[in-house]
Amino acid sequence: MTGHQQILAQRVWDAVCRHIDGLAIGSTMAALAERGALKILAGGGRTRFADLCQELDANPGFLHVAIRLLADQG
Repeated sequence: MTGHQQILAQRVWDAVCRHIDGLAIGSTMAALAERGALKILAGGGRTRFADLCQELDANPGFLHVAIRLLADQG
């Protein structure tokens, strides 16, 4: 593969990863907002994970993934 092809391949891969990232975070944000989780998290202070699960009646595994996605976004 030439240098130009490598650069093009990197750009395409970057675009694909950003697209997938957008799909994951977009649907996650929508689900969290629909359930009121974003209001709770934005309320300030610390929120215990167990309390958040209980308040939202959430599946702990799915909620953990959603919180990790938020953390990965900064």
